[in-house]
Parts: sequence; structure tokens; C-alpha cells
Amino acid sequence: TGAHFAVNQSTKSISSMKNHLSEKYLLSKNYRIIEIKKYRINGYTAYWYELEDQFVDKTVTKFILVIGNNDGYAMIEAFCPKE
Repeated sequence: TGAHFAVNQSTKSISSMKNHLSEKYLLSKNYRIIEIKKYRINGYTAYWYELEDQFVDKTVTKFILVIGNNDGYAMIEAFCPKE
């Protein structure tokens, strides 16, 4: 289907990742922002991103979940053809 997933972990704070994935940064990479939300999951801060991007001749939806605290974060990314 062309979909793939990636999981990353870091000892950087979740706020550093949130600053990196700023709206300004995402727009500079030509993503269309569908949704950005902040959650609390089991006492941890979490951010949900839903984005669209053009890749070659297809529209791709990108989902990102980042969860963590000041000691580190984990990030799950999924890339799926829109159709």
C-alpha cells in the first residue's frame, strides 16, 4: 500500500521536540496541517499531529504521536497514501 511506520526514542525533553515540530517548521516543509492536539496520557504529555504532504505524484497523510516528559520522549510516525 505504500504505508510505513517509524518509532523513535530520545533522551531529549518532549518540549524540545514540540519546539522542533512547530507550526512554522511544518509549514516551511510544505506540510498541510490538518490537526495538532495536546493530550495527557497516563500522566505524560502527548502531542498528536495529522499532516498532508505531496510525495512524487501522491498525497500522503502523516500521523505523528509524541509522548514524554522532561527526561525523554517516544515518537511514532505513520505515513499512508491518502487514497
